[in-house]
This record gives sequence, C-alpha cells and structure tokens, in this order.
Amino acid sequence: MAKAMQSKGTNILVYILIGLLILGLAGFGIGSFTSSITAIGEVGDQEITVDDYYQQLQTEIDLTAQTTGQRFTPSQAIVMGLGQRALETLVLRAALDNEAQKIGLSVGDQTILEVLASMPQFQGVDGNFNRDAYDFVLERSTMTAADFDQSIRDTQTRILIEKAIGDGIPVSKAYVDHLSNHYLSTRDVSWAMLPVSLLDEEIPAPSDQDLRDYHNANAPEFTEAEVRHLTVAWITPQLIADSDRVATERVRELYDERIEQFAKPERRDVDRLVFPDSLAADEARQRLNSNTVTFDELIAERDVVASDISLGIVTREDMSQDVANEIFSADTTAVVGPLKSELGPALYRINAILGSELTTFEMAQPDLAAELANQDAIETISNNVSFLEDIIAGGATIEEVVNESDLVLEKITYEDGITTDGPAAFREFRDAVMAAEEGDFPELLTLGENGLFAFRLDEIVAPRLKPFASVREAVVTAWNNQKLSEALAVKARELSTQLRNGKSFEELGLTLWQSETSLGRSDVIDGAHQSLANVAFSTLENEVAAFGDGNQWGVVRVNSVTPADLTSENTARTIEALEQSFSAGLGQDVVALFSNHLRREDGLQLNLDVIDAIHAQLP
Repeated sequence: MAKAMQSKGTNILVYILIGLLILGLAGFGIGSFTSSITAIGEVGDQEITVDDYYQQLQTEIDLTAQTTGQRFTPSQAIVMGLGQRALETLVLRAALDNEAQKIGLSVGDQTILEVLASMPQFQGVDGNFNRDAYDFVLERSTMTAADFDQSIRDTQTRILIEKAIGDGIPVSKAYVDHLSNHYLSTRDVSWAMLPVSLLDEEIPAPSDQDLRDYHNANAPEFTEAEVRHLTVAWITPQLIADSDRVATERVRELYDERIEQFAKPERRDVDRLVFPDSLAADEARQRLNSNTVTFDELIAERDVVASDISLGIVTREDMSQDVANEIFSADTTAVVGPLKSELGPALYRINAILGSELTTFEMAQPDLAAELANQDAIETISNNVSFLEDIIAGGATIEEVVNESDLVLEKITYEDGITTDGPAAFREFRDAVMAAEEGDFPELLTLGENGLFAFRLDEIVAPRLKPFASVREAVVTAWNNQKLSEALAVKARELSTQLRNGKSFEELGLTLWQSETSLGRSDVIDGAHQSLANVAFSTLENEVAAFGDGNQWGVVRVNSVTPADLTSENTARTIEALEQSFSAGLGQDVVALFSNHLRREDGLQLNLDVIDAIHAQLP
C-alpha cells in the first residue's frame, strides 16, 4: 500500500505543478475541462470549445475578484451573470476569428516569436526565450507546439482587427466637459445632525395591540428559519489521518526524494550588464573603480532598465564555471568583472547573498509524516467506496453504515446559511441537504476533494412565526426604532422648511452645525450620515434638504455650487483620462457591433443543453 500511495502522491504533485503552469497560459487556450463534451457552439466555421468557455469564465471571476476583493466559485459566478458575459466575449472572438479566416488575414511568424519571448513562463534565468521550458509546459498540457503557436496567431490577428476597427475614435468634447463638470464640481454646505432631544414629544409607549400588529406586519423579521434534522455518516482524510502510524522509513524516503527542497545551495541575486566589446567593458570597470560613475548610471547609459539585466536568484549550476567562481567567491555585495558571457563581455552586480539552507530530517519529519498520513487516508477512503456503495444500495441504514466502516455518525440540526460546521462546512453537503426530501433513500456522495458522506433526512420543520410572547422584547425595540425614525424624519423635513424660510441653525436648536467647503460628490464627512453628499448634489444652490435614514437624520443647506475648473492642470488630467476611457469604450462598442453583424451574416449556433451540462458540473 505504501508504494501505491507514494505513486499517487507523486502524481498529485506533478498535476499541481502542471496546473500552475497551465493557469498562467489560460488566455492562450491551454487546459482541459472535460473530455466528454468538446464544443458549446460555433460562429460560421469557428468552433467555441468547452475549454474556451471554462477559461473565459475563470478570467471573468479573476477580474471581478480584483474589483470587489471577493473570490467567487464558478457556480456563484454563473448566478451573478459572469457566465453570460464570458459567452458574449467568446462569441465576439469567434466572429472575428471566422472573418479573419474568410479574408485570409493573419499575423506573421515574427509576431509569434515576440509573444513567446515576452512570456515569463518560457524565459530562462537570462530573461530570454527558453525552448526547454516551452517544451516542458506543452508536453504536459496535451497541446502541441503547432496548436499553441496557432492560438497565439489567432489572438494577435484578432487584436489586429480590433485595433483597425476600434482605435482612434474621437469623443465629443462637449460630452467630456459635461461629465468632467459633473464629477469635479463641488458644493459649499452647512449641515447638522438632529439630536433626539429636538423632538417635540417623547415616543409614546406602545400598546399591546401596537406590538402585536407590528409583529404580524413584520413577520419575516420574527420568523424562524426552516430546520432540517439529519442523521449523517461522513468521513474526510483529516478525520482518520494518523501521523503516528506512518513508518519513519517512509518519511525518510520522502525526505530523500525532496532533498533539493530541504537542502538549498548558496545563491546570489545577480544583475548582468553586457557591453558590445571588451574595450567598453574595461572602460566601464575603470570608471566604477574611480567612483566617477555608479552601476545604475551605467545601466542608464546602455539604455536598458533594471528588469532587462536581472538574472534573478541563481546558483553555481545556473552559470558557467568561470563566472560562478568569481561571483560566488565574493564575500559581500559587489560588482565583478568584466567576465565572458554568451552575449559578450559583462559586468555582474551581486545584489544579495543568500546562504545555503538546510532543513534537517527531524525538522521536516512532522509535516512529511502528516502528508503521508493524509495520502494513506485518501487511499483508505478510495478503497472503500465500492463497499460503501454496495451496502447502502442494499438498504443499510446510516447507523449500519457507520458500524461497518470508519465513517463518523452525527445528528445535525441544519439551518441553511447558518449551520457551517462539521460536514456543513462543505458546499456538496449543503447543496445535497437542501435538495433532499423526506423519505429519500440515502446515497453515497463525495465531500470536498476526497471525503464521503451519506445522510438520512429525518424531519423538516417548516419556517414558523415565533410566538409573540417569546419575542415581545425584540418587538418593543423594533417598534420604538421605527417610531423614532419616523419622528426624526418628520422633524428633519420641518426644520429644513424653517431654514429655507430664513431661520438660522442656532435658532432651531442645531447648535452643533458645521460647514464644509469644496464638498465632492463622493466625499464622506465624519459625524454625518453617509447620504449627505448625495443629497447635497441633488439639491439646488441656496436650497435646504433633509437627509438620512433610520435613527440618523439631518438637514443640509447648499450655500454655493462651484463648477469644475476645466482649465486647471488637475482637471486636464481627468479630462484626458475620461477621453481615453470613452474612446476605448466607443471602440469596444464598434467592435461589438461589427461582431454582431458578422455573426448574423455567418450564423451563430449555441448548444444550450451542453452549456447547462457544464454548469451542472461546476464546483
């Protein structure tokens, strides 16, 4: 069993490595989502594959995460409409690709080489294109070099069409000026929040009937969620993994296999500045020695940037023996050379010295033993799947399943969106529980990546309005808050009318009023309700308005409106940014219109059943 488990562990590591490399190349079509379905549609002769759809969906998820700071699962992304957005993008691309094929348009081989050379996945330590890295990735991606090069050619050809159609579209100056003024104009305002003490009378105590009426009128606020009572049998590798049972010999064997991870050689962070000949390199060395120039100034003279000359973190094995001897004999950061390189004579700057690192077997043993124990647990679970399926299919109860296996028995009271511990921490479990009906026969289902579970739905307790007596105190609080909010809103509108008619803040008892100058449209003022700026910008000059909600209400007077200075330097930068943004947006719209014309002309076919099947498989 140990040998089998080691083989499985090695494969998992290889798959992870390949997955990371493929992820970096997702935009070029590498990867595979499913082998049973190959396409979801076509425009003309241009096919839209399942891989295309899944990768574009991942791109939309990444973009949304960058904007919102929240990561969504593919299933959540579909609900949010990101699947439709991904599909629209792919249809547009397919239409352009089909048109390029019809008219015989394509970029040349030089463009392909330039794109390959720019991709960090294919660069060696010298920053240049590395054929071995290129072959390594493609060999493990099920994609040939010809297919990959063609995907780059298609992408670059599409970009060529998009630029020809959508670039350089002028934007109306009046439109940009109008929006610039909209975003950059300011307000001078006076404002005050209303204290509760300004209310003409206290909120009266509610009667019993008032509270009962509120309880009934706001039933969702006082309704218990649906509860599902379950009997669950479940298992994950973490539940049964036992590091103490892993033989030390196995841990030692894994340690030796990964010795490069635990015993790292001495390394250097190195820059290499290449010169056209030995004379120029020697002259530069002399200038460095005489302190008439710095290494950074030499970089600038060579018209390169730091990233162009960086070799990154290197070991002796990454360099020729002569160069390595010089660089690794230096005790401090320094500039060495000139030395010969494959590109010509060069000066090498050592930016940092990283000593050798050793993680002893004793230090690594706990983590490695835990990893092997987890692998053993995965294998144990996998080997018992058929047995568990058979006894469940034979009518075994959940309790009998637990007695015959290592599965754990739990009685769970499940509330959707509230219960999140134990097996309810897994989406598969939550989805299955909410889809179940009383009387359903148990079945064995997967839990996470390597777990299993089965359950019996014992009872569904439907949502019910909590008895008035049990929530009376909460009803009193909610009723008082509502009445206070209503009273404050009425008072704020009353005071705004009096301010408009000439009364001062002090005369109205608003002694803590404040003034703000140059209030921006998106500004938030400390101590004020967040709606202040929005209300101020929807209020005319010399007018007064109430703002707020809940138990926070105030009044604001707009003293003056200052249009944006469209001639200032700051505004000029904003106008330029808006023009570029609007021009790019118009260009995208033109490309989309052109694509819509092409797909009407060439025909769009989508297989909605296939798309639905993909959605059903998404995590």
